[in-house]
Order: sequence, then C-alpha cells, then structure tokens
Amino acid sequence: MTKLISHRGNLNGPDPQNENHPDYILAATAQGFEVEIDLWFSEGNFALGHDEPSYEIKEDFLRSHGFYIHAKSLETLDQLLTKYPYLHFFWHDQDKFTLTSRKFIWTFPNENVTNRSIIVCKTKQEVKKYSTSECYAICTDYIL
Repeated sequence: MTKLISHRGNLNGPDPQNENHPDYILAATAQGFEVEIDLWFSEGNFALGHDEPSYEIKEDFLRSHGFYIHAKSLETLDQLLTKYPYLHFFWHDQDKFTLTSRKFIWTFPNENVTNRSIIVCKTKQEVKKYSTSECYAICTDYIL
C-alpha cells in the first residue's frame, strides 16, 4: 500500500487558515501521519508558513516528528544542509521532479512515478489514480 503524507497538516482538504500551524501539524501526527511542512529560516529563527514565515518554532519541533521539510528559501536550505543534514528536506519551485535529502523523488502532480517517487496530489481523483501505482508515497490534502 502506498504511504500517505499530509500536506501542511491537512487531512480533509485544503485549510489555508490552519495549514502549517504547529498545533494543526501535531494533530495530524497524533493520528499517525507524516506531514510535509513549509519551513523558513530567517534572522536566526525557524518558522512555518507557506508564503512567508508565520509561526515561529524551536528546532526541537523539527527533530521530534517525521517531517518532509520544504525549504522555502535559499537561507533555509543552506541551514538544513549545514546544521541538520539528518532531517528529511527538499527545495523546489516549478520543477517536475526534485531530489530530497534522503534520495526520494519529490514529484509534481500528474507526472510519471517510480518506487522512489513521492507525488503531490491536489485532488481526490489524483489520490485514487496514484494509490494503485508503484510510487513510494502520496502527499495530499485528502488523507481521510
């Protein structure tokens, strides 16, 4: 069975008001899900947020759970590579594919997959389509 990864803590569809909030993410991990989070490093601090650093967190937060960390800036990526190489992270923008720090292929929606692919699925139909594929995992807002 293909692993499901919560996108920004979402379980039942997009929820822009709560996405990337630490409590929302922890609620998803409490239900046993791994979560893709959007991380910023700025002025010596880590923060979560999609378009900007919105929720400051301590570095312990990053170590305590199985996150797939989307570095949202060059400074964030450099910090992760330099001081936290044991975390699972990646950076991408519009690339069809990018390699994560653990050598998985982070894959944009509706692309071909392999058994090392983690594909982002934006709709329930895409989740259904890829759930029977050979991909390693699906990252989606539609977990439940």
